[in-house]
Amino acid sequence: MIADLRTAAAVLERAATDRESLAALGVDDLATAMQLTQTMQRHSRALMLEMTALADARNVAASQGAATTGAWLARTSGVSQREAARELRLAQQLQREAPRTREAMTQPGMSADKARVIAGALHGLPADLDAEQRDAVESDLVDKARRHSLEDLQRAAKRAVEVVDAARADDLEARTLQQEERRARRRTSFWMSRAGDDGMVEGGFTLDALTGDMLRSVLESFAAPRKRACDERAGEVADAATATEAETAEGVVAGDLVAGGAVAGGAVAGGAVADQRDTREAPGSDYPQRLGAAFVEVLRHLPRSSYGNHGGVSAALMVTIDEDALRGRIERAGTTSHGTRISPTELRLIACNAEILPAVLGRDGRVLDVGRSRRLFTTAQRLALAHRDGGCAFPGCDRPPGWCEAHHANPWSTGGSTNLAEGVLVCATDHRRLHHGGWEVRIAEDGQPEFISPARIDPLRLPQRNDRWRPRRSSSEPAA
Repeated sequence: MIADLRTAAAVLERAATDRESLAALGVDDLATAMQLTQTMQRHSRALMLEMTALADARNVAASQGAATTGAWLARTSGVSQREAARELRLAQQLQREAPRTREAMTQPGMSADKARVIAGALHGLPADLDAEQRDAVESDLVDKARRHSLEDLQRAAKRAVEVVDAARADDLEARTLQQEERRARRRTSFWMSRAGDDGMVEGGFTLDALTGDMLRSVLESFAAPRKRACDERAGEVADAATATEAETAEGVVAGDLVAGGAVAGGAVAGGAVADQRDTREAPGSDYPQRLGAAFVEVLRHLPRSSYGNHGGVSAALMVTIDEDALRGRIERAGTTSHGTRISPTELRLIACNAEILPAVLGRDGRVLDVGRSRRLFTTAQRLALAHRDGGCAFPGCDRPPGWCEAHHANPWSTGGSTNLAEGVLVCATDHRRLHHGGWEVRIAEDGQPEFISPARIDPLRLPQRNDRWRPRRSSSEPAA
């Protein structure tokens, strides 16, 4: 046997080092070579587990100058002592508790990880099961292991006893899940850093599986690719980003402003979201970046009033900015209550949808007066806009009303009114497009919103509508 193993090792060594021959393989030959290698890997792993159990029983480690079999395996195989201990435990379990799994180790679809799942499930079976029932459970798990993924096998292992007692499987699974959920609640944690020199904040969390699934579902609903009604919009973000600050300060930027020296409000709750939709759908986009953009969008749409308060004020982010900067007369950054500096263009966008609490400051910076302005659309008005617009009114957008913001077609700061005749629903991305991208919006004679692109996109600047929600109709056509 030693001679055969040496021959096999020599063959593998030549194959592993012959990179030129490997690189010359065609696609079909490479697939075949990988399958053959996987077969050899399964056989060698099964053999190693057999020898590990035998070496431990015969105390081979002592003859090699090691204190334990685990220590010897760690030293000779280059793994940690913890991993070596796991390998030894699996080898012992296969010998003592899992004979069918032991015999199946060389079969396609099997692996040491799957064997470990089966062995763990067998170890946790109720003590009153007889040998025949235990054999039935193991046979069922081995069959699943050959045909299903490791993740599916892990789920099936939690109900391993189902093959002999379905009612008990329900009870055992429920108790197991309750224990896991209690442990998960104790382990739940969250952390986040202060903003670094690059203006970024890092963070992390540990959540129970259910909450994780909720978060994943929300993020993936935003990060997954969607059909675009207007393919040409993919390049507009880059075009808008090249617009000069002078262009941004004119016309469309000064959306919803507040009369007063400074502004504070629920920027996190109602603020607009970074223009990431087209970016994360563009070819070659990183999926983690798309998830990050989705996370930003979720956070910025949290219902602020549903959370606790600080000193009688519901969860809000206070931002201070000069009135002249807010109105676009000067380019001066603002400051949040946490000390973060925010560009005036970003703050003007936030102000359009934030709950504004104007604070009038004296020349020495003291607060002279604080009051509330009536500039936000009411719930009833937003519902009426949702009924009229159906969702984001921007051409080609498919965002539902729940993820839209009410925008003043005629800026509130320049005399516009907060009423249905001057309101329009736009999603956060297109809201930013109106403020930063040179787009304009107007309400046509038939009461429907129309959007006019900057000349760099359409030299004729013809009005456009979102015909996703209703049949296309020109502004000159009379309303029904």
